[in-house]
Amino acid sequence: MCKHNHFIKIFIPDEYPMVKKQPLCFETLVPSVSLNLFLKINTITNLFEMFKNVINELNNFWNVYNEIITTCNTIGSYTFKDVNYKIPIDSHVYVEVEVDPLNPLNCPKFNLHGLPASIEKFQERLNEINPCLIWSTENSFKENILNVFQVTTLQLQYEEENPEHYIANQNDLNCCCICYDQLDTAIKKQTKLCINEKCDALYHMSCICEWLLNSGSTPMFEHLQGKCPQCEEDMLVALENFDLIKT
Repeated sequence: MCKHNHFIKIFIPDEYPMVKKQPLCFETLVPSVSLNLFLKINTITNLFEMFKNVINELNNFWNVYNEIITTCNTIGSYTFKDVNYKIPIDSHVYVEVEVDPLNPLNCPKFNLHGLPASIEKFQERLNEINPCLIWSTENSFKENILNVFQVTTLQLQYEEENPEHYIANQNDLNCCCICYDQLDTAIKKQTKLCINEKCDALYHMSCICEWLLNSGSTPMFEHLQGKCPQCEEDMLVALENFDLIKT
């Protein structure tokens, strides 16, 4: 079992303990899902007792945290409150895993990052399987990641691909940068062009709308707002004359 030192910094108002109506302000490094337990506590004693209980309940989560950052070649640095971790599964692809701090041994959520052509085979793998059925508490976190994505080892480092050459090749062929099928740029209402001059990615209107919807964008004033899948430039897509919102 991993041993960690934890702290809670409590900000005590000048009038304490005469006034106890307001919850005490504090700072501590625990996942945000656990902070709700502290919000209505207004005495130092109760706050500290709750803090100790939360720390004990999160021991398994921090054991998993320690395993991830020591064995999975994570990208970036992390603290005890973090639940999302970037793990390189290919030289140009990393998976962002989200661990449930209350159920840390369960299968995490996965979000792939990289150019569409690079992540395609890994996304197909996720679509074909149920990761929860492959994830096993008998395996290490690293072994489970290898099994889910069918890779033999984790990369020592991740290198972001330069999208310019890839996008240029796609656009020379007038291909959609999401589905890779050809598109008819003469019918402007059926295509969407990224406004970033260094990107100029082209999309089928239906493809980019579906992408933005799956990314959590909510239609507002007949528009979808999000980021270009290629360069992450802000993107606004008009839905006029399109019946793309499934009900």
